[in-house]
Amino acid sequence: MKAIWDLKSNFQKHHNQSVFDCYLAEYVLSGGDHELTQQKTFAVHEVTDLESLAKKQQELFAKYPKLHDLYLHIEFPLVAILCAMEKNGILVDRKQMDALAKTVADEITQLTKDLHHALGDVNPASPAQVGKALFDDLNVPLKKTRSGQYATGEIELLPLSKEFPIIKKILAFRQLSKLTNTYIVPLVEKIGKDGRIHTTYNQTVAATGRLSAHHPNMQSIPSNTDSGRRIKKCFVPTHGFVFAAFDYSQQELRILAHQTKEAALIAAFKSGKDIHRATAAEIFHTSYEKVTSEQRNAAKTINFGMLYGMGDYGLARTLNIAPEEAGVFISAFYQTYPRVKSFFDELLKTARKQRYVETILGRRKVVHLDSKGQIDSGQKREIINFPMQGSAADLMKKAMVDVDAQVLQTNKDVRLILQIHDELLFEIKDDRHTQQVCEQIKKVMEDTYKMDVPVEVEIKTGGSWGELE
Repeated sequence: MKAIWDLKSNFQKHHNQSVFDCYLAEYVLSGGDHELTQQKTFAVHEVTDLESLAKKQQELFAKYPKLHDLYLHIEFPLVAILCAMEKNGILVDRKQMDALAKTVADEITQLTKDLHHALGDVNPASPAQVGKALFDDLNVPLKKTRSGQYATGEIELLPLSKEFPIIKKILAFRQLSKLTNTYIVPLVEKIGKDGRIHTTYNQTVAATGRLSAHHPNMQSIPSNTDSGRRIKKCFVPTHGFVFAAFDYSQQELRILAHQTKEAALIAAFKSGKDIHRATAAEIFHTSYEKVTSEQRNAAKTINFGMLYGMGDYGLARTLNIAPEEAGVFISAFYQTYPRVKSFFDELLKTARKQRYVETILGRRKVVHLDSKGQIDSGQKREIINFPMQGSAADLMKKAMVDVDAQVLQTNKDVRLILQIHDELLFEIKDDRHTQQVCEQIKKVMEDTYKMDVPVEVEIKTGGSWGELE
């Protein structure tokens, strides 16, 4: 299929707008489950050339009008928008990035000395050596993994950090090492001659329809963490412009409410309540006003855990509680939102029967049955999550197309710079019209698709990406 991608420009010269981009079309038709190779694609459709393939694809699209609309009105026009984003790139404050690199290197050096003093001559980057030293020398009560090594992941170590302060330094060392090796060094290598980083977006990688990015992956920089903020402060708008971030608020949970028609969820969103606080009030049997931050955080984990089909053990591990207690929380969630449970049950039945599930806009995920005609547990989680995560991805793509048509095409002082799943980052000229433009973009994004609950977009502006955290 790579050959089809390379040849498509030739193909389109002869057929203009009537000819499909075969690469994108095949991805949409296959439900994100197709090996996009030229040989296999031609064999599946029993064709030998691009023109015949396009005709076959058009015939298939005629049978699936929702897929056709998704392709024609969202995926295909999105190509030019992503191309413009990649060309725009994002500006790097090189002096600040270099200063950050030096500061982090000095911090790692000091932490290494502190860890050597406390643990002896161990390699702080070796989980095996660190685990052995913690258990043997400091009597830290670590559990062993199946491989026989001590478990030293963050989930295992963090609860022990109050009793054993050295653990905080171990975690800080890891965090700073990751900051250097995963972000600072690779990002510096990707800075172009124009001082900007130009990431590449992929439409045909994630089966959910979400965009992915590489060279470098700007979507992977952590949000709401100290490491993420330190890196993001090094990204700045062009002189005379300001950054503006537009973030869909709790979009997947709003889609869950819309899809399930769950009255309690719909009422909470319509009233403007904090959905995590509302869930916590029900699960912990307290008033909305008396919910603690710990209870809200637990409810937030439960809300999103249910979106991803999380079970007792998964939730227990995330919340660091017993599986039995996690099971009680899950039961309480479904008692609070009974239509969510019935929606998930019906979704699995439908998936088994028709061998696919759909997003709001018609994107499909192919479902595979095992030799006994059943769906395995891993695929069950994907099936439960797909209508929400896939729909959120489709609606974000539609929002990008709508913003491009209604704002970017008529205002050259606005540039779309990055897409980070539920968030769009723009450069907007810093003048008296900035607020008006922000409100215009917000309205377009909120009006992209009408649901049973209000869609909310939060706006943040600043002089660096880090200021928007």
